[in-house]
Amino acid sequence: MNILITGSGGFIGKHLSLKLKRAGHKVYGFDKINGQDLLKIKSIRSHISKNKIGLAYHLAAEADLNKARKNPYNCINLNIVSTINIAQVCWEYKIPLIYISTDCVYGNQKTFPSDEDNTKENPAEIYALTKLSGEMAVKAFGDVGLQWKIARIPTTYGEGMRQALAVYVFLDQALKGKPMTIHGTGKQTRELAYIEDTVAGLVSLLKAPENQIYNISSGEEISVLEMVKLIKDLTKTKSKVVFVKDRKGQVFKEIVSIVKIRSATGWEPKTRFAQGLLKSLIWMQRKR
Repeated sequence: MNILITGSGGFIGKHLSLKLKRAGHKVYGFDKINGQDLLKIKSIRSHISKNKIGLAYHLAAEADLNKARKNPYNCINLNIVSTINIAQVCWEYKIPLIYISTDCVYGNQKTFPSDEDNTKENPAEIYALTKLSGEMAVKAFGDVGLQWKIARIPTTYGEGMRQALAVYVFLDQALKGKPMTIHGTGKQTRELAYIEDTVAGLVSLLKAPENQIYNISSGEEISVLEMVKLIKDLTKTKSKVVFVKDRKGQVFKEIVSIVKIRSATGWEPKTRFAQGLLKSLIWMQRKR
């Protein structure tokens, strides 16, 4: 199958492209690093038509919360308007669309784990709000015939990860012997997925039922304090732990259900956080 990936030059996009190619698919990227612009709908049409695309993954987004807050206009354009554009073109050409959203749309909840069908979305900050808006746009096109699937993924780390990710920041601080800065108490929990697991989950969606939302996650909840302790033990750093002001829109607990995707595709996460952390450390040491 000829598959389009928007955001193909990003961390997850690169790994997904490679995985799909190894599975025998022909992959076409669409990314700003190649001068391609999702805000130009004619360019999307031309790319899809010329390459006879049969399915699209939409990953492109402004995922850096600091950048999103400094330039909300850009975040809203990229995360909402570009999603409307790709959904419009997929609808026109009758191409199924897999939209990559985030488990951040759940925000602060009272019951856990958060599941796709029974948990009310409660985004706490601009990135999550724009991704939920993207979901609504995709589902709106679904009402007039677009075939869609939505993947809500967690923070994904591993080889090639963005430098803004907490795992990268903490590893970098530890390796340099700098203070390891924790926002708030550090008791807030996260589910983090290793890149190979996230990508395998995204590929598994090719065989999942249409017009459904699927959580993809690690099934492993870890506090920021536990994360820092693991990194300190692993790196044997002498870095001190410093607590700084809490972030605006902080989510205090994050754990989602992966029963639905497991039932639909048989996918399971394989990498425990300690294993993924070691692989990430080896990669960071190698690239220095």
